[in-house]
Amino acid sequence: MRKPIISRTMVTTEVTAKCIDVESEEVFENVQEIPRTYKDAKKLEKAVREAVETDRVKVVKILRAVERKHLYAMSEQTFINNAQEISGYSAAETAKLFGTTPEELEIENV
Repeated sequence: MRKPIISRTMVTTEVTAKCIDVESEEVFENVQEIPRTYKDAKKLEKAVREAVETDRVKVVKILRAVERKHLYAMSEQTFINNAQEISGYSAAETAKLFGTTPEELEIENV
């Protein structure tokens, strides 16, 4: 029997950042894959800092940023079990739920 799936093509940005451990003073490279693409260097840097930085680790410089295209899929049951239902929510309520602003959301109203 055919198993229905939900799939989505996503573009991410793989970033290599030079970081420092402020306690040990060790400098190292950290590779992170973050959602979306970034045409603005300041927005990319902000996203990388949010993904990487802790009280101990600080980003010094972004060394590389490469866009990558991925096709993701999961069964419908996995999606239902793990997704957050947003039908009936306003854009403002949905944005608050996901910690963003209505302008940054790209969702269809149901």
